[in-house]
Amino acid sequence: MLTIKTYSKLNVIVFILCEQNEKSHTTRFYNEIVDKLVLHHSKVNDNLYVGSCPRLIEHIEYMKNQLNITAVVNLQVISDIENNCKQIIAHRQPQPLGTLKTVVIQDKAYDVSSVHELKLVYDQHQIIFTWLPTVDMSTIGRLLTFPQAVLVLKNLLVNKHRVYVHCNAGVGRAFGLVSAYYHIVQNIPLEKLQYQLVAIRSCGYFDPECYKQAKITYNNAFPAETKK
Repeated sequence: MLTIKTYSKLNVIVFILCEQNEKSHTTRFYNEIVDKLVLHHSKVNDNLYVGSCPRLIEHIEYMKNQLNITAVVNLQVISDIENNCKQIIAHRQPQPLGTLKTVVIQDKAYDVSSVHELKLVYDQHQIIFTWLPTVDMSTIGRLLTFPQAVLVLKNLLVNKHRVYVHCNAGVGRAFGLVSAYYHIVQNIPLEKLQYQLVAIRSCGYFDPECYKQAKITYNNAFPAETKK
């Protein structure tokens, strides 16, 4: 069963209670969000939020004006953006003369036009858009992306950005990246980290094996970062 609290006319969810099973509760949670066109987020600290993807232009306006978000870390793959962000892309204003135009490529495997269109919407709202596509519901998929994603997130926070991390539902990939950041950069033990973060975002899927392996890769790839 899902327990949902909503507030405001923007259909923003700030708390949800789910079972701790990635595939089943991610699917149910995702369907709830899609059906209601809601934005679900959790505040990790003053400069870090984690949640579901914005689906309406009003969600991006809420992020900018109410949460004061200055940077977004998007972990969606291309098909996620195409399926979940259509209404946002449809509201994009025409580009000024001289800007880089979106080019649609016929081979869908290489067509990033939807990603570029989404970035332009964030540009128009003065929010930095970083894209780190990560395979959903996969420990290996997360492991392949998280070492470099942690480095990006770390530097955004070091440079005083207020960051919103999201995937589709904010259960596996986005929650996982925040978990990996705290384990790798802040050196918080996994047992303590799980207790702390699940209290903040109870629907999050905690993948300790991924975070342990990602830390090894991070330390090997970016040894200078581990000394800071």
